[in-house]
Amino acid sequence: MTLTTLVLLNATLGTLLVWGLVQLLAHGIDSDRRHRKANAAELRTLPREHRDRIAA
Repeated sequence: MTLTTLVLLNATLGTLLVWGLVQLLAHGIDSDRRHRKANAAELRTLPREHRDRIAA
């Protein structure tokens, strides 16, 4: 392998690694937001005295 090939291969692999990490982070953030929304909606459906007990 020539030096140019190694540099291009390393740059490509580095780019793919960064892209994969960004996708994983974005998925985690989106999942956390959806979970928080679902949790908040579930708490809103409870009667007030149960909500107050959970908050305490």
